[in-house]
Amino acid sequence: MAKTKRIFFRVSENEYGIIESKIRRAYNIPEHYVIKRRLGDYMRQAALMVRVVDIEQLTDSLSAVRREINHIGHNVNQIAHRANADGYDAAMYDAVLDELTKLREKINNHAI
Repeated sequence: MAKTKRIFFRVSENEYGIIESKIRRAYNIPEHYVIKRRLGDYMRQAALMVRVVDIEQLTDSLSAVRREINHIGHNVNQIAHRANADGYDAAMYDAVLDELTKLREKINNHAI
């Protein structure tokens, strides 16, 4: 496919150094070689591989996780109050552990 469109952008010296370092590592280019030839290839590949995130969906997912954490926090609080009043109950602590495990799985499933 013919590449007819151009994209130009400016970077700071520091940003250029970071990009140059990444290009040298990606293409195994020694320090004394000029990287201009690979710069376009690397930037094109990096731009095409970028994952665009739907902020609205991410916000909704984080809100759901926040609600789950709050519910679990309330449950832990109730168990702590009961444990302090009635003594240790292993079944209640197992229930809390199950809740925390479910939360971890939900967070892992929604990780970006």
